[in-house]
Amino acid sequence: MTKQRPFQPDWDLHVGDNLAEYLDAYHMTQIELADRTGLHPKTINEIINGKAPLTPATALLLEPIFDRSANFWMALEQGYQDRTARRTREQHIAVHHDWLKRFPINAMHQRGLLPSTRDMQTIGVALLAFFGIGTFEAWKTFWQPLPATVTCQHAPQHPPSPEHLSVWLREGQRLVEHRECPPFDATKLKATIPLIRQLTTQAPAEFWPTLETLCANAGVLVIRVPTYPRLRVDSATYRYHGKTVVQLSDKRRTVDQFWFGFFHAIGHLLLHGVKASYLAGDIVAPTDTPPTPQEAEADAFAARTLIPDGAMRRFIREAQATYTSPAIAQFAEQQGIDVAIVVGRLQQAQAVPYHTPLNALKNSYDV
Repeated sequence: MTKQRPFQPDWDLHVGDNLAEYLDAYHMTQIELADRTGLHPKTINEIINGKAPLTPATALLLEPIFDRSANFWMALEQGYQDRTARRTREQHIAVHHDWLKRFPINAMHQRGLLPSTRDMQTIGVALLAFFGIGTFEAWKTFWQPLPATVTCQHAPQHPPSPEHLSVWLREGQRLVEHRECPPFDATKLKATIPLIRQLTTQAPAEFWPTLETLCANAGVLVIRVPTYPRLRVDSATYRYHGKTVVQLSDKRRTVDQFWFGFFHAIGHLLLHGVKASYLAGDIVAPTDTPPTPQEAEADAFAARTLIPDGAMRRFIREAQATYTSPAIAQFAEQQGIDVAIVVGRLQQAQAVPYHTPLNALKNSYDV
């Protein structure tokens, strides 16, 4: 059986129609009502014809004439204004129906972020509430420029979907909206880095609570938000309502990729401050598109934090281009880090190829 939608006429009675009915019932002309209220006849006529709203002052003037309270008249006015505004919003959503389909609606249904319906009016209202905006023009003003204002390297043929990206970031914002967090403290964050580095040898289930606590004590909220279709993103670093946030996706990655990406985000906070936003994707930039200076600095910070440059150079020099699993494992143990991080650094340094049997030393995280 097809579900019937409630009847919603495209017309509506305004308070002037009700006032006209009262005039008929009292056999009173507009001129007489103007005389009784002290208002100009033109004002009465404009209210009756819906060209002017009924004000609280006018409602008080009508109260003793028709034996209806001012609240009665204002309720009629408010009801009309409310229905008119909702009808305008319905028209606004209808104009954007095709564009709304660019959002990951099915995935949002599955996560409980949108109601389970195909009715685009209902979805449109829910999307406005999800983003905390009044119109979709506001989305285009607030969210559409975001991919251009954050740092994101991607192949030209695979740019991130602004709609999917905005949903992923907004989901993170909503997660931290009511969380308590002290102000960002760069000194405390620097002091926690050695402790965080020790977590690289643990599984996510073991290290995650400690990682959250250590970062939160330094004024950084670390959160996990599953990614969306057509959105290949590792992390984002941003400020929201005075809170500093590092948002990580659930994209499966190797141990070295996860920790390099995490310390890359921390590098942005310590090197470039908390006012800017940064987005890191896993799509490799074309060789003729070098990283921005800030991205290169964050990369260097992550690399030397995980393995000091001097130690890495000595290991490469002493290995003499012969890298064995036992030697790599021994060096990782000396450094107090996971063995995958050593392999990743060797690959970054082009000491070993990315396709190598040593990749067997790399475990993957499902964070």
